[in-house]
Amino acid sequence: MTVLQSPQARVAPPPERKIDGYTVDVTIGGQLRMRVTTMITGNRVTGIDIRAEQMAGSIPDGLLHQLGEMATVLLRSGYPLEKLVESWRGVWFQPLGHTDDSDIREVASPLDYIARWLEATYL
Repeated sequence: MTVLQSPQARVAPPPERKIDGYTVDVTIGGQLRMRVTTMITGNRVTGIDIRAEQMAGSIPDGLLHQLGEMATVLLRSGYPLEKLVESWRGVWFQPLGHTDDSDIREVASPLDYIARWLEATYL
């Protein structure tokens, strides 16, 4: 029996992709310490990771993390950051109030803070 070897297909290496981002830590209403991290590919925000640090493993932490995951899926499928910011800005729920961010002093919710921070940083 003769085994024929097929010629090796030449596969181009994948394009090099640099992923950058920013992280911000903020306290909202003296109740929630939150960390928001963005992932940047090229010149687009392609991901958002949200963590409620003082409440790790809690319902607020899980919900905020899942909102970040859903936002990542939307952004990677081409959904405009502007629309995401528009939909999150002004959303009201606890915790709310003063923040320790000198640029964004008062917010209506963690989502309101994230929207304002994204707008100020990227738009």
